[in-house]
Parts: sequence; structure tokens; C-alpha cells
Amino acid sequence: MNRLLLIVLVLVLSCSQEADKTFISGTIENPLTESFEIIYPKDFISGEQETHKIKLDENDGFNLDLNITKPILAYLVIENEDLMMIFLEPGSDLQIFAHGYDVKGTISFSGKNADNNTFMLEYFQNLEDKYKQQQVFEKIRKLDPEEFFEFAGNMLNTKLQMFEKHSGGKDLSDKFKNYFKTNIKFDYYDKLVNYPPYHKMLNQLEEEPELPEFYHDYIEDALYLLSDDNMLSANYRMFLSSYVEYYKKQNPEAVSEERSALEQYYYLAEELFEGKTLEYIKAYYIFRKFHFGEFEKAKELYELYLEEKPDGEFTNILVSSYEITKSLLPGNPAPEFDLTDINGNKLSLEDFRGKVVYLDFWATWCGPCMREIPYAKELKKRFKDENDLVFLYISVDHDEEAWREGVAENEIEGIHLNVKGRDHEVVRNYNVWGIPSYFIIDRNGVIFDNNARRPSHEDIDKDLQAALAQEKIS
Repeated sequence: MNRLLLIVLVLVLSCSQEADKTFISGTIENPLTESFEIIYPKDFISGEQETHKIKLDENDGFNLDLNITKPILAYLVIENEDLMMIFLEPGSDLQIFAHGYDVKGTISFSGKNADNNTFMLEYFQNLEDKYKQQQVFEKIRKLDPEEFFEFAGNMLNTKLQMFEKHSGGKDLSDKFKNYFKTNIKFDYYDKLVNYPPYHKMLNQLEEEPELPEFYHDYIEDALYLLSDDNMLSANYRMFLSSYVEYYKKQNPEAVSEERSALEQYYYLAEELFEGKTLEYIKAYYIFRKFHFGEFEKAKELYELYLEEKPDGEFTNILVSSYEITKSLLPGNPAPEFDLTDINGNKLSLEDFRGKVVYLDFWATWCGPCMREIPYAKELKKRFKDENDLVFLYISVDHDEEAWREGVAENEIEGIHLNVKGRDHEVVRNYNVWGIPSYFIIDRNGVIFDNNARRPSHEDIDKDLQAALAQEKIS
């Protein structure tokens, strides 16, 4: 999922109140499908989703009751196409009406919580073509620091003016207004703080660009707005980690270089934040390292974190993450699966006993995944005489046609499976949090490497040869 989608697919402030019934109902006239889905993330950290499949009745109507303890921003999904954000609060009674031939163009809202959703629809319809993520990154690549600073300021002012224009005369809830303005402002702060490293990366420069003296004046405004009340905003949460990296660069003496990268960020966060914001960012760092290496260091901080008795929401996520990560460490059995390959043949992991499996979770829409394809082709050439090495691809594409076309057009050789989304059981069992994600599974169906190197890495050949050198235990 790209960063912009993460901005809008968010859960908002947690609270201690009991769940309150939230109702969604409505009609889709002349529907093109019998059902649709409402999807939203379960928490701030893991990316796991709650999915409610809704079947239309004989009158093309629907009803859904949700037990939620906090506001959520969810997506209305029809035929695997993300069509519409909807904002829900505990106690809402939202009615949705649309025509099936053009849901996005005809949708309207009524009932309690309607104005929040009507505003959001109008806002994004007017903003849709102005500041797409790809266009903003092109500005980061092209513009010098002063030019980008001016562009970012204009983007901020345009969004705030749009907010005032389209919110006028509407009965927006306080939490919704706070969310929206916070998200706008921290998008601005996050883009500015990340401009130097992104500009360097996108232009393949040796050094980050030299910034004018005034450039980081915005930092003071951003720090003034740090508040647990802003945790609903994905842009706020992204800024937290961006700011820790910025602070580390500006203050290299603030933390010992002898500590691991995880420890450096973790202890810097303790100096910079407090409250639920601090609990979140520390849990975020530990969660990432459980999934992307440094397990032993992450375990040490995980145990320290639990001793501090933080919010139960973050604790539960980390406990679950720790248990599944531990089960996937090298030496443990690889999770079994039974799937159908691209040619319609039933396959299971057990079918590859006696061979080494280089497993790649990927998708055709994933840029980093696609960039590995040429390297994978070269890797296969180097191992072309090794019959005991299997290149196994599990795609998370929702769009099966796009998956099949991607395999054919890019001539990706190997065994291909598709699981339609990262919420699939196989993806969860392998604890795949981001793609591409690679595993090496040995001849005995045991995990050899749960964080395997990509085909582009210079040492991947050594890793595969080491796995191939192990004999099968009969």
C-alpha cells in the first residue's frame, strides 16, 4: 500500500469508553455487484485490517452495525476498487445513497455524521488533481531548497483555504475538524523535513542539498503542535519518526554511536516525546525491527517496554508481533499453505521438500518489487544448473488480471501464486508487513532465513549456496 493511502486509512484516538453502536445503512440503485466491503485498519502500527463484507438485499439496500470505541476512517470498496473514504464515530447513524453505474460520482450522505463525510467528499474532489503524491515527489526531485520551501508553503495554504471553503456551513464534529487540520499541517512538516534526503536519493547525489538558514523555522511550529490528541493523523505519526531522524542528524552527539540504530532511535524518542505519542513511537520502532531484523535488540527493548506498562493497545500488538516473529526465526518450520498456481495446479509447500525455496512476497503495483525483477533474472541465470533451487512468488495483487499480465509481460520465471491482499492467511502466517519480503526455506521445510536478502544484494548467492549445501533429513 502506498504512503498516501496510509494517510487516509487510519484509526483515530483510542479511549477507555465502552463500544458504542454505529450504524451504516443505505441504498445503491442499479448496482453492478451484489456486495461491497468496508475496510479499516485495526490499529496504528501493524496495518492489519478489519473487513466487513456487506451484501445488498432484494431492494438494493444494506445495513451494518459496528461496535467501535473511537472514530475511524475507512474505505468503501466495490469490486476491489477503493472508491470512497467514510468517517465514522461511535454513535453515528450514517445513511449512504448512490447509483451503481458511478458510485463515486453520485454518492450522498444523510443522518448523524453526514456533514463530515459530505465535506470530505467535496474536499478531495477539488484537491484530487492538485497535489498527487507522485507530483509532489517530482517537485522534491526538481526544485532547489528555496523553491521547494515556497511550493510546500503554497500547498499548505491551498489545502487550508480549501478546508475553510468546503467546511463552511457544515456541522463538522470537533474530532473530525482536529483530525483534518492536523493531517494537513503535518503533511507540510513531514514533506519539509524529508525534502533533503529525498532530493539526494531521487537525484542520486553524494550529499544532501545545502539549505537556506530559514529553512527549518517550521520545526518550532511543528513541535508546538505535538499532542496525543493528534494521534489520529497518519501524517502526524509519520512526522514523529521523520523528526527523530532529523534530530539525530542535527545532534550526532545526543546518542552513542555504539548503540544499534534501533536503540539510538528508541532512546532519542524518550528525549523528544511524552505520553501516548512516546508510547506509540517506541512501539513502532520495536514492531519494525521484529519484522525487519535486529530481533535480539528488539527483544531487549520489547521487554523493557512491557515493564513500563504502556497503553494496552500497543502492548497487545507487540506481544502478538513478538510471538509470531519468534515462531518464524531460522530453525522453525515454515508455515504450510495450499494454493493454486497461475496454471490452475494445486500446490503446497510440502511439494517442495528436498529443494531449497527462495520465497518472494510481491505485487505488480509495488515499485521496489518490480525493480528487483531484472536482478532476479540474473540470479536465476547464475543458478540455472541448480535443479534443487525453487523460485516461488506469492503475489498479493487484488487484481488477478494485473498479476497475470505482470508475470507475462515481465517474463518472470518461477512458480507463481496469488493470495489477493495482504490480509490473507498465508501473508499473516509469514508475518509479512511490507513488500517485497523474502524468505529462504531449506530442504526440510525449515526456515533458513526469515529476512532474506533481495536478488539485488551482492551476498544473495552466498546465502542460497549455504542453504543448498545443507542436506535433507530423511
